[in-house]
Amino acid sequence: MAELLTETEALAQCLGRVFRKEPTTFGADEAKLACGVLTDLFKADKVDADTFGRVNARIGNHSAMRQWAVKHSFIPSADAKDDALTVQTRKVMSELDAQEDARLEDATKPGKGK
Repeated sequence: MAELLTETEALAQCLGRVFRKEPTTFGADEAKLACGVLTDLFKADKVDADTFGRVNARIGNHSAMRQWAVKHSFIPSADAKDDALTVQTRKVMSELDAQEDARLEDATKPGKGK
C-alpha cells in the first residue's frame, strides 16, 4: 500500500483543482469539485477513512473555506460573491429593519401613546 496523504496534503490536492479554475467564490459548485477529487483520492487508497472525513468536513464549511481563500488571495475580496447564507441573513435583517421602522412610524403617529 502506498503512503497515505496527510490531511493537509489531501486538502491541498482538492483545493488546488478548484482554484486552478479561478473561481470568484467558494460555494456548493466548488465544494462539489473538491469532494470529487477527495473521493478519487479515497478510491485510490491515497487517504484513509478518518482523513477523508476530516477533509470532507473542512470542504463542506463553505464560509471558512471562502474566508481562507480570500485571506490567501485565491479569491480577490472585491470579487468574492455572497453565499446563500449571507444573502438570506441580509434578507432577514432587511425585513427586521422594515418591521422596526413600521413599528416606530406607527408609535410616533399623532394620537398614539396617550
